[in-house]
Amino acid sequence: MITLDADKKIAKAKTYLILKHPFYGSTLLSSVVREDNTVQTMATDGSSIFWNRAFVDSITEQEVVGVFAHEVLHILFKHALRMRGRVHQLWNIACDYAINHILKRGDFTLPEGALFKDEYSTFTAETIYNKIRKDMSEPPEPPTKGKGDEGDDGQSTPSDGQGNPQDQGNQPSESGGGSAPQPQGWGEVIEPKKADGSALSESEYKLAEADADQKLLNATQHRSRGDIPSELHGIIDQLLEPKVSWHDQFDQFIKGGDNRQGWTETKYNVIRHRTTGVLDPVVDRKGVGHIVVAQDQSGSVHDKELVRGFTELNYLCEDLKPESVTVIPFDASVNKDKVQFFDQGEEVEKINIKGRGGTCVQPVFDFIEETGIEVDRLIIFTDMGIFDYPKVAPDYPVLWVNVSPTKSEAPFGQTIRVDQ
Repeated sequence: MITLDADKKIAKAKTYLILKHPFYGSTLLSSVVREDNTVQTMATDGSSIFWNRAFVDSITEQEVVGVFAHEVLHILFKHALRMRGRVHQLWNIACDYAINHILKRGDFTLPEGALFKDEYSTFTAETIYNKIRKDMSEPPEPPTKGKGDEGDDGQSTPSDGQGNPQDQGNQPSESGGGSAPQPQGWGEVIEPKKADGSALSESEYKLAEADADQKLLNATQHRSRGDIPSELHGIIDQLLEPKVSWHDQFDQFIKGGDNRQGWTETKYNVIRHRTTGVLDPVVDRKGVGHIVVAQDQSGSVHDKELVRGFTELNYLCEDLKPESVTVIPFDASVNKDKVQFFDQGEEVEKINIKGRGGTCVQPVFDFIEETGIEVDRLIIFTDMGIFDYPKVAPDYPVLWVNVSPTKSEAPFGQTIRVDQ
């Protein structure tokens, strides 16, 4: 068997993608592809693809094709541009989980150690990143005697590289585990920089995003010939839809995308003022006050989308530390016995009960008024199957988080849809 050198492997892989997978090939044609031995394997900054000679020499021709396709998806999904100061290693892991399942369904061959996890197959990189961070913050469960050492649970030791490919990558356990999965060792996303190594300005980010959008549009020109991979149809439609990601909208709402100023906690110095003897008040920090979360428990609400929404909520609460959070479950009425209160720093958990039928939201607003709960932000997780919207909007900001595929919007407040 003849083994090609790195340059020939690169040339053949590019030609193969252009001819056999034009969706991926068109992006390769419009991207700079060059050797750069400062990267360990292959990498992209969102516009160029860099490859390391020793790495390409070490893998097969079909694996080069697979890694090229991997980097193309990083470009089209704008993963480098979406990094925005996140932890580099964790962001790379999250992005790999977000795209490798697509390549697997497309029958691409990937090098050993590719990260896969079925539960992440419908999640965005941001959601996966937040979940990994959450898993890392939880203490590991103590080992159970008689299990684990011999693999009684059907899973191999994470670092051995053997067993079910779903478990490759040294992933965190479902119960936490306190450590991050290990990166797959190839196909890196690097944050884009200027030629002098400085960060891009906001206007430069927008230009880079527009360039990525154009590459995606160019790739979709093959749709009429049936060359768009079936596993990408729905994702492409969402990527081409002009919108701000639901993560960013959620973030902006909680941080105060309205005219309310949130709350300010004032603490007093322990040491009295030397001359007056009076304790000096100092502003310790500014937060978002009291968040009320209304959780639709009707039978039509899917648990998966609720989990994604609550994961995002907890990630933001870790950073912003609201004064407190109240979770109100409702369907046709408020389940008053199941209302839960969370103090600052506590993890906000969704309530695991199923409702008795339809969805009526007016009881939520009535409950808030009757109990006198102070509301700085009201977030309502619902499938939008609502027919009793209040006729008058409340005097506090409301965010409707649509966890269904429909594009329904509430008559007041802000509506976002949990999607890809």
